Amino acid sequence: MAILTDLELEALSYWTIGPILEAELATTGSVNRTILLETATKAYALRVCRPKKTKQVLQQECDVIDAVVASGLPALAPLHLSNGLPFLTLDNQHFLLFPKAEGLQTPRALLEPWQLWALGKCLADLTLTLENYPTRDIHQRTFQFDLETTLAKFDELEQRVKSFPNPGLDEKAALTQIKERRKFLETHKPSASLENLHFQVSHGDFQDTNVFFARDQISAIIDWDQVRVVPRYFELLRTTTFLLSELAPSTVSNFVKAFIENYPIDNSELKATVQLYTAEHAYNVWLLETIYLEGNDKARVFLRGKFAVFFTPFEKLWERLEL
Repeated sequence: MAILTDLELEALSYWTIGPILEAELATTGSVNRTILLETATKAYALRVCRPKKTKQVLQQECDVIDAVVASGLPALAPLHLSNGLPFLTLDNQHFLLFPKAEGLQTPRALLEPWQLWALGKCLADLTLTLENYPTRDIHQRTFQFDLETTLAKFDELEQRVKSFPNPGLDEKAALTQIKERRKFLETHKPSASLENLHFQVSHGDFQDTNVFFARDQISAIIDWDQVRVVPRYFELLRTTTFLLSELAPSTVSNFVKAFIENYPIDNSELKATVQLYTAEHAYNVWLLETIYLEGNDKARVFLRGKFAVFFTPFEKLWERLEL
């Protein structure tokens, strides 16, 4: 099984799943290594965690999954080992084995109105389920907006992109993003206050690529690797951004309306969170850093899409929903 390393094969031997007939790398995911496995009776997904992941953070992720499962929501939990642990550590490398999620995923551009409504309701239910979950020790997303530091980072990234060998459409998109975001930051200097925002535990990466559908409903929520503490409406806005990259605002409004209908909304807090996300959206340099400074080519997929080339402030995207 050439795709599996010796260490991965050894790790799999700790679970009783039988001989592996097929193995292939998952095409989604830009951080961890995920391998899809087929045995004679069942299918699985082996997640090989990124090197910086600690046992404590992994256990927190699994505890959150357990709480969501207990609430009745279809979070996909890892299979436990004979010692009761939900993950394995070998040679300082962490492994989790998941059963194959029930159902199918729908490409973002093909999501139907009922699926968007189901996504919105699911996120509302998830937010309600986790609103009182203990936040102690769970990573809290920080929001620090320093104009000079960000502009200096843009200068560094611009030079790195321009020196990239055999530049293509991705490099063109990256340079356009840098130019337009620099202009927006210098002109508008967006800022936001965290005062009066309610922080809580969140999935961290709730979007269509981490959801499966079966029998006209959501059948599995996967990839809890980014569990963190954020303002309670932050995930709603983040997911909206992803959906708008390939769908019309009138279509995406089904997702937002479903959330609002199933979760008590504080309009002033939502407005403040839109301001926060607008600043975060403009200042955040993670994507360009991970591609051009860290060599993570798997993240290049995020340079593509309707809003990937030309930068649009999030508050303008939000207005297009006409809620």
